[in-house]
Amino acid sequence: MVPVPPAASLSTAHLLMVHGVGGHDHLSNLLRTYQSFRANLTSVEVPTEREDLIPGWRITSFDEGASPPVLTLEPRERPLPGTVGRVCLYEVNYSGLAGVIRKNQPLNLTRLFVGLDLVVCEARQRRRTAATTAYGGDNTELARCLQRITGVLTAGAVPIIGLPALAFKNHIGTFVALFTRFFDDVATFVLDKNGEQLISAHLDRTMAIVDKGFVPGDRLVVAAHSLGSVVVHNYVVRQWTAGKSRIPDTVVTFGSPIGLLTWIWLFLDFDDMDFTKRISADHYFCWNPVSNGTAARSPLSWINVLNCVDPIATAFPDEALDLSSTQATIASALSGGRVEHRFFGPARFGAVGVAHGEYLNDRAGFLKILLRAIGLVSGPPEDVSGTRASAQHWSATDSTLRLTQWVLYAGAVSGLVGYFTTVASVFADRRTFLFMLPFLSPMLTIGTIAFFQRLMLGGPTKRITSALIREMSWGDIISFPYRLRERMLRSPDVDADVDPMAPSAGDLTRLAVNAISFAPTLAAMAFPVVGMCWWTGRWPMWQTAASHLWSRMTLLALALFMIYVTVSALHEVVRTWRRVVRAIA
Repeated sequence: MVPVPPAASLSTAHLLMVHGVGGHDHLSNLLRTYQSFRANLTSVEVPTEREDLIPGWRITSFDEGASPPVLTLEPRERPLPGTVGRVCLYEVNYSGLAGVIRKNQPLNLTRLFVGLDLVVCEARQRRRTAATTAYGGDNTELARCLQRITGVLTAGAVPIIGLPALAFKNHIGTFVALFTRFFDDVATFVLDKNGEQLISAHLDRTMAIVDKGFVPGDRLVVAAHSLGSVVVHNYVVRQWTAGKSRIPDTVVTFGSPIGLLTWIWLFLDFDDMDFTKRISADHYFCWNPVSNGTAARSPLSWINVLNCVDPIATAFPDEALDLSSTQATIASALSGGRVEHRFFGPARFGAVGVAHGEYLNDRAGFLKILLRAIGLVSGPPEDVSGTRASAQHWSATDSTLRLTQWVLYAGAVSGLVGYFTTVASVFADRRTFLFMLPFLSPMLTIGTIAFFQRLMLGGPTKRITSALIREMSWGDIISFPYRLRERMLRSPDVDADVDPMAPSAGDLTRLAVNAISFAPTLAAMAFPVVGMCWWTGRWPMWQTAASHLWSRMTLLALALFMIYVTVSALHEVVRTWRRVVRAIA
């Protein structure tokens, strides 16, 4: 069959893919999308033509060196009038840009987590006359859940990714790098005004280049994953009423935290969660989903796809698209009068932890929506129904997380039993296991570690002054260690507040602080050892104790205890995740 070029009167659909967090090589986002159209990427065998979702289309050009790179598809036969005659695929790749920003100004994750925990504690205790927000659910319960999550991050910063990472860097180095890159990328766009402006400028430039190739009748579809959906949302909010730049005809977000981040933004930075009442202190977020233009909004279709047990994905209300406008105003500019939410993904234990990255493998759900949105497959994308309704989605999520929580608890206990078995072998005494009882509660373990991390590291930050810490309640279990630290270190002759222009502590100081911060974890590890020494009266000589510190048995015990702490932290994350689901369902 001889390919026939499309008629000049046929339109072109332009698909711009925007990635989420993590390192992304040049072309990785573009080629992953194209390959998903053509083949089943979950199969390790060589693809066959039967897997092709778009067999009637062929590549006519591929300029991988362009900025942005572009891949063009055209039909093998002359298309029918009114259909798409060409599809151009592009990618936005801000990964390298975000990496350079963080290389120039590295973030200390321990300080980031403790600072976030401190900000949440201040916001949670702030007096509110009302809690008006565009979101349903129990705001008080959501605030408690947010505090629990920040507590887990605070507890795990040093015991999990700090000093143990140095001892086992050959085994957990990749995990630590991924963990660090995730929070670095989020902080770069959401908290760092320089980063937000640079990434936004990068997207603006890409949009302008794509726009130059448009002719009347062309359509622009933007598909954005995870943090990329926040970047695109920021663009739409800035440009929707500006009347200058092109607005996408269709936005498809998947694995999007827009609802989550908007709620946290309102909770942390505004009195009564009202965006017109910004607090006077330095605000925490630089992200600002509020438009300030006056032009009429261009019609926009927005489809938001959520996978079951995706911890990032949220079903956000229409008002989140522009908090400065009424629901009726936004609905009037949305096709169908609303954001279309579609719920996919298997409700099973194996999906927990991977659901966030599985969208491009969903050929019957998400990919069908995307293919229809750009005209590679006929039919309106809105007609693709989800696997389940909203209520069923959250119920299935909760049920799956309940199983996950029990599995994690069993894993934490297994690591704990392994550690105590190691200690018991040294004393040859089974009574050692009696000291295991206080450790059987992951909540108590993580809460205790978080308490001491707050006490040792919870000083003023660029955004939280000593005065704000002094206003916190002594009776609150979260703010108590912050108040205690401030009282112990208070000096009338020294300004304890952070000078934003002062350099941070050097590497040796940070290493010393991390070593001191690891002391509570070491004390927990030493508890059964000291207890058995006291019980049996067998106190070792210091030379013997020193030799055991560098033995393989000690490294094994450290590894087992770190497994226990890590899995306990994950248990607390899942337990809190379930509470969030119940609060918003």
